[in-house]
This record gives sequence, C-alpha cells and structure tokens, in this order.
Amino acid sequence: MRKFITTSDVGDVVIGNESVLFHIGNGCGDGKTRIEIIDCGEKETSPRDYVTRISGKFNLYNYDCTNGKDEDVIATLSGVYDIYARDGRVTFEKIGG
Repeated sequence: MRKFITTSDVGDVVIGNESVLFHIGNGCGDGKTRIEIIDCGEKETSPRDYVTRISGKFNLYNYDCTNGKDEDVIATLSGVYDIYARDGRVTFEKIGG
C-alpha cells in the first residue's frame, strides 16, 4: 500500500490528466487528506464508503485547487480502481488492468 497526504481547500482530491480533472470529495472538508493506494490482492478493512470507479491512466494531484500542473502530480496510476472516501481519507483500490 502506498500512502500520501494532499492539501484540500475545497474538501476534494483531484485526479485526471492534461485534458480533464475530476474532484473526489474526501468526506471531511478542508485540510489534509490521507490517500491510500491499494494494489490488487491487498486487503483493506477500514470503514469506507464507495464513491465511483475509474479506469485508464490518470494522475493524482497534491492540491485540490490545482490547474493540472505537472509539478502538482504526486502519483500516476494506470488500471481499474474503485474509489472510496470517509473522514478525510480517500482510498484507490486497484481491481484490474
């Protein structure tokens, strides 16, 4: 499992690429958001709420008011991920690809 901390001024985590950005609510609001990236086969048992699924290649940004600048990218993910959020934590769980 990989872990990151991002900064939220509007209570989101931003994912996307140079063409499009998506905002995922962190379930808490402004401040710091804990990010967890779980690979296929790893188990996560913390309480969490399903948000959505994403597939493809996309970036994870360190600040929710980013304009998608390269210097704001903290990770690039590729595959199919279920996304969960609760209490200031957003989890990306890889389920394929």
